[in-house]
This record gives sequence, structure tokens and C-alpha cells, in this order.
Amino acid sequence: MTAVTLPSRRERKAAACRARLERAAMALFLEHGFAGTSVDEIVARADVAKGTFFSYFATKPAVLEDYYRALDARFFGALEALDPARPEASMARYYRFAERLLRAEGARARVLFEAIGSDPSLGGIDRASGEDVERRVAAFLATARRRGTVRSTVDPELAARVLTDVWSATVRDWFEGKQAFPLARRLAAKASLLFAGITPRSGRRDLVPKKEPRGSRTGR
Repeated sequence: MTAVTLPSRRERKAAACRARLERAAMALFLEHGFAGTSVDEIVARADVAKGTFFSYFATKPAVLEDYYRALDARFFGALEALDPARPEASMARYYRFAERLLRAEGARARVLFEAIGSDPSLGGIDRASGEDVERRVAAFLATARRRGTVRSTVDPELAARVLTDVWSATVRDWFEGKQAFPLARRLAAKASLLFAGITPRSGRRDLVPKKEPRGSRTGR
């Protein structure tokens, strides 16, 4: 039986203080915007000393890093569920999941989007995440190519770059336009233009051609 180590009283107090700062910061970001909120206002709302803030977070944007990573983990979990047997339908399902999640997060997701666009450190985290997404989508498309549901001539890395560029541009337009259009439908419509060119027609599998044996009519 594996022993379970419970957090000490000091660790529980530290975790509670960090969470209080994160809640205070998010509340202020929702009220005044990310750029319109100062560290002084955050510590006043959380009722802690300014030095306490910097014991947990190096900068104001760092307050959002835990939230970003928690949200990111949910997106990555959905990416793992992509089905290479039905690549286009699978991506459309992922887009519907993404829209439901972002709409459920509501104003908090908009705050995060604002912060990513204005802060280099959060922007760097977001770029690294985007590169990871691109690698995972490329691996998904490579598997689909091996199974014949994506054409054998397709470059999975290039196709993944197109899909991630479509995602980034469309999500940016969606946030800047105050979520005025259905995100999943717009993403799926754009992606369908790519899939029309990379998937076999009439649902037939496009298997990688096998080499002809020596001595056959086509393999002399």
C-alpha cells in the first residue's frame, strides 16, 4: 500500500494565500481589464502585503499562468481524442468542444486573451503551446495518412500549420468581435476547404502504394 503524504499546515496556508491572490486578481481584471489593474490593487483586494504577492508571482501576468495552463490542459485532452479514421468530422467535434469551453469560461477567457496580446511573457507561453498543438495535430494527420483517410501525398506538418493558423486567426477575430459569430461553425467551414484537398474522394481510403515486386510488368 502506497503511503499518502498530506500537505503540511504551512503548505496549506501558502496554497490558500496563492489562491486568494489569484481570485482577487481575476475579479479586478474582470472589473477593470488586465491592463487597467495594478499589483497594488490586487494586494489591497486580497488583503495581503505587496511583498507577499511577489513571494508567489514574479509579475502581474504570472497570476494568470495557472489559469492558462489549466485551460490548456483541457484543450490538449480533447486533442488526444481526435479520431484518425474520421479526420474532418473529428476536427469539427474538437471545434465544438472548444467553443463550449470558451463560452463557459466567459469573461475570464476574454481577460486571458487580452493579457496574451499585451504581455510578452504570456504571449511566449501561448506561442509555445501553439507549437505543441501543431506537433500533435501533425502526428494525428500522419496517423490518418497511414490509415488512408488522408491522401498519401499530404505533408502532415504543413497541413497542421494551416489548421493551427486558421485556429489562431479565427479565435482572435471571435474575441475581438465579442463572440458575435458561431466559432465552431466558422472554424469547421474554413477547415473543410483544407480537408477537401487532402482527403480521398467519396470516402475511399487512399492507401500508400506498395512497391511492385521485381519482375512485375510495372516494376522492372
